[in-house]
This record gives sequence, structure tokens and C-alpha cells, in this order.
Amino acid sequence: MVGVEPGLKPAVSLSRSGRIGVMATDATLRSDRFERLVRTHAGSAFVHRRPCPGLATLIERGDLAHPRLQGLLAEHCTAMKTLGVDVVVLGCTHYSFVRDRIERLLGPGIAVIDTARAVANQVVRLAAPAGSPTARPTAVRLMTSGDVASVHNIANRLGLSCQVVAWPSV
Repeated sequence: MVGVEPGLKPAVSLSRSGRIGVMATDATLRSDRFERLVRTHAGSAFVHRRPCPGLATLIERGDLAHPRLQGLLAEHCTAMKTLGVDVVVLGCTHYSFVRDRIERLLGPGIAVIDTARAVANQVVRLAAPAGSPTARPTAVRLMTSGDVASVHNIANRLGLSCQVVAWPSV
């Protein structure tokens, strides 16, 4: 199993000001796991937690140009800029799909940390047969704590051929 975890450690290393923003779901930001990440990696950095209710749902709908989605992105990015953060962590898998918009709204002085590529690389590494680090897995199974049908629809829209099951079902 490969899990997604907000990239707080690289954000702290990258930050010049020690002011870091984390955009994530409310559940992620309230989780014990996230609190452990902050305690372990934040040090003296200020970590502003920015819950983004409704953002993942709008992204799931697939209309990335929808005015409501654009409005929410602008609202959250403006809040980050107002706080003077110099690094923003994308703490939700959905936010990778609008990373380019987030980067534009934040502007060139604010770095964005997105762990999606690192997670994908780890999945490929673990799924590859021994001695073949670039091999693609032959079967993909996505596990979600959310709505299985919704995740399956998103996977289809992205061209992924996979099985989607409910977590913790195996």
C-alpha cells in the first residue's frame, strides 16, 4: 500500500521565511497523522492549515474551468498570499489536477509542493518485478475511503483501466 501524505518535510526545507501553507481537506488537517507530521517536521516553522471544503468535490466533477471552482481556488490562494507564506503544500490528491491554476494564482514568489509524482513513482517501483524498475504493473487496484463509483468514474475519465474497491476491503 502506498499512501499520500502532505509534503511538509520538503516544504520546511524549501521555505526561506519559515511560513508554510497547507491546503487540504478538513479531515486531513484535523487528523492525528497530520499533527504528527507537524510535530516531527515543522520545527519552528509556522504552518498555516487551510481547509478547502468543497474543492475536491468540484475537481471530481471534471469541469476544471467552472466559475465556482475558480472562485474557490482564488479565495484559498489569496488567503495564503495574505499570510505571507512562501511555500504551499497541496495536501489532497485532487489538487494535483489544478496545480497549474494554483501556481498562477499564488504567483512566482510562492513554491508549490505536490507529492503526486513521488507517490506515483513509489507505486511503479513497488509494482515492478524484481530487477526491472521501469516495468508497469499489469493490474491496478485503487482503494478509496470515499465513494467507489465516483472514483471509478474519475479513473475512467483519466483513461485508467483499473479496479476500484472500498477501503479497507481487500
